[in-house]
Amino acid sequence: MKKNLVLILFLFGGFFSRNALAYTTYDTLKINALNVKSLDLAYSNPKKGLEIIKETILLSRKVGFAKGEIQALIRRGIIYDVSSNTENALKAYQEALILSRKEKYKKGEGSILNNIGLIYMNQHNLKEARIYFQKAFEIFEFIHNDQLLASISNNLGMIYEETERDQKALFWFRKGLNYASKVNDELEKGNIYGNIGDLYFEKIADSSLYYNLKAIEIYQKQGNKYYLGKSFNNIALVYKSANQNAEAEKYYLNSIEIAKEIGNKSMLLSSGYNLSQLYSSQKKSIQQIKILQEIYPLIEGEGMPELAYKICQALSKWNYQKGKIAEGDKFFNEFTKYHKAYFNEKSNENLNVIEGKYEVQKKNQENSLLKKSNQLKSLKIKKTQQQATIQNLLWTSGLVIILFISLLIFFWIRRKSYQKELENQQAIFEAKLAERKRISFDLHDNVGSQLSYVVNNLEILNDQSKETFKLDSQRIERTYKMSQEAIDSLRDTVWALHNSSITVELLASKMENFARKILDQDTSFTFNLSTIQNNVLSPEQTMHIFRIYQESIHNVLKHAEASEIDVNFFEDKANNLSLQVSDNGVGIDCVDSPEGHFGLKNMASRAKEIGGKFLVFKKEGGGTMLAFEIQL
Repeated sequence: MKKNLVLILFLFGGFFSRNALAYTTYDTLKINALNVKSLDLAYSNPKKGLEIIKETILLSRKVGFAKGEIQALIRRGIIYDVSSNTENALKAYQEALILSRKEKYKKGEGSILNNIGLIYMNQHNLKEARIYFQKAFEIFEFIHNDQLLASISNNLGMIYEETERDQKALFWFRKGLNYASKVNDELEKGNIYGNIGDLYFEKIADSSLYYNLKAIEIYQKQGNKYYLGKSFNNIALVYKSANQNAEAEKYYLNSIEIAKEIGNKSMLLSSGYNLSQLYSSQKKSIQQIKILQEIYPLIEGEGMPELAYKICQALSKWNYQKGKIAEGDKFFNEFTKYHKAYFNEKSNENLNVIEGKYEVQKKNQENSLLKKSNQLKSLKIKKTQQQATIQNLLWTSGLVIILFISLLIFFWIRRKSYQKELENQQAIFEAKLAERKRISFDLHDNVGSQLSYVVNNLEILNDQSKETFKLDSQRIERTYKMSQEAIDSLRDTVWALHNSSITVELLASKMENFARKILDQDTSFTFNLSTIQNNVLSPEQTMHIFRIYQESIHNVLKHAEASEIDVNFFEDKANNLSLQVSDNGVGIDCVDSPEGHFGLKNMASRAKEIGGKFLVFKKEGGGTMLAFEIQL
């Protein structure tokens, strides 16, 4: 029996030994050498690098060397990222991340999280980038890897630079230099020097040049063409800002040459457009158009709408000036498409910020309710314990009666508590639903209608340009003005939603600035403010009061033909807040909104929404008075 057991253990040992030693030292050395080679080619010859990575992955799987496969997948992600193929880069990183966690390979996991964070940072998604960087930093600290800590410190510095917290950014950059110096990582030092140069751009020109030149020196020694091309573009920007145009042109051309060599379209677009702007400032129109025509075919699919619409705008203007109407129309249509895409992108960013703030506020409310619920449960437990003590003291005088009554009281309280809790949950749900409807209502009524007007005018202008080759300058002006109003309206909504401590005085300042901004000099305007408590208004009250005020001022401008506008905004001791807008115009004939116009109805609806009173009437001496009142 013992011999059989020994034989079984020997067989199992042989099985695991063959699996554990499936690869030899020769295999690992060869795979590691291939990974080093592919990383060296990532910036100079990406296509060849991908071929080597494919060979490395096949060999790693064949011999069962998981870490070699993980490193190869990471390098595949790097090459795709350098080549602006973000989708394939993320796929490679995710595949590597799954395998790293399966193998419990912490170094590989941290490197992958860091690289994914870089992709999100390049997409200006700083929230996601910081999450990945933070996870990576915790792993690197745990395994005490100074080389990787240098990289993540550099990335955290870039996050703070993007959010304009310069001192914090410098702190992380210098921390990264310290880690990089410990392990003699020259490439990482070059990256950090370049980032410090960017930080000083347009602030301290000499320092910016100094650090950028140090970065270039390192990249040239390392033969890293990708980062060298980016640094050439950055230092050219510094020279251009210092009016050293010859130096700027030299470095732009160097960056373009490298971008062509390594096939990096985004670098070629960026450096090419910057060079065209340099030629434009020097009145070298031929050179400007030549470089724009060269980079124009690259804009499709690069995800750079701002750069794309600027290139198309310049080409459209040049062709119109040369009398090439058909070509001008073509580039103008392209300009319209990319400009709309850029505007939508920025609008989505602002709406995402609003939604993010709302989700944080909702989460805080849920946590507060949970805390209160726990407190109530604690009080119930204490109360039950007290009742039990009383029952023990009165046991001899009426145990059965007291127990029966206590049970009745307990179940009655419990039922009432559950009923109250259900009512509270229903009230919270209705409040959240009303808040969402209010946000949708406000954005639809203001921004939606204004953007619809802009789109309609652009379609009309497009038709005009095709039929007569002329554009209606007044319509363009109105479209521009309406676009600005849409942006202002969106900013007002964001301002009200993001501020939870808006006082009466702060709202009054916002209202007065709004009127003075849109009224011309021929209109006499007075704004009288009287406040006692200077109460804090809720975001909902703030937005509805401000929109009522906006609509009243717009109505005076559109219909009243008034030369004087008086506004009284006051708060009394009883916390009544009143708004009066008076003018000396022709006076209102009908207190109901005309058919097809909903201004007065919307104002009345907004007042009712927050429990206020709204009234509009024609004054005896001429003009119109609008009055609004709310109990705070």
